[in-house]
Amino acid sequence: MPRYNQYDTEKLVGELLKREGFDVVRESHISKEFHLCVMRNDKKANIRVKKLEYDGAYKESPLPYTIYKVEAFKDNDQRDSALGYIDFVVGYNPDNSFYACIPIVEFKNVRSNVVHEREGLRHEYLNNWNALYEYFR
Repeated sequence: MPRYNQYDTEKLVGELLKREGFDVVRESHISKEFHLCVMRNDKKANIRVKKLEYDGAYKESPLPYTIYKVEAFKDNDQRDSALGYIDFVVGYNPDNSFYACIPIVEFKNVRSNVVHEREGLRHEYLNNWNALYEYFR
C-alpha cells in the first residue's frame, strides 16, 4: 500500500488535471487555503487537495461498495477562513488511484464529507471531473 504524501499528491492531481485539458497555472505552497489553481476559458478555480480514504465508520456496512471520506479541514475555524478562497476539494486515494472532485459548497457547514463508490452520497463526484467541467461552462 503506497504511503500518502501531500506534496506528491498535489503534483499527481495537477498532472491528472493537465491530462484532462486544464491549465494548472499555480501549485501553491504559499497559500494555506488551496494547493492548485487551474484555468480554462479565462476562468480560474482554486483547488484544495486532500486524502480520499476509506471511511472506517462504514467497516461493517452491508452496502456492496466502498465508502470514502475526505477530511478537508482540521477544524471549523480553518474551514470558515478558507471557504472564500476555495472552489473545489479534490480527494485522492493512493491505494487505488481513485479521486473525488467535490464543490466547496458541499463543505459549507462540515469539515469532511463521505463519497460513496456507487449510488448514494456524492457518488457523482467519484472518478470524474464533471463538477469542474460544469464550473468552467
